[in-house]
Amino acid sequence: MNKKNKTELKNKFSENDYYQLFNMNEGELKKLLNDKNQPMIIRIIIKNMLSGKGFDVVEKMLKK
Repeated sequence: MNKKNKTELKNKFSENDYYQLFNMNEGELKKLLNDKNQPMIIRIIIKNMLSGKGFDVVEKMLKK
């Protein structure tokens, strides 16, 4: 991953994106998790939110 890609990712994933994930129910999150067209970072975050460590993941996301 080059610097340009890192910058694009940072610019595309905003604080608002986190809040949208927080407001989704479990079914909506699972649907996005299984959608292969979603960016991998979104799928990784959702997978961790749905894991047994979900609260820890949300706490870390809020600190960003």
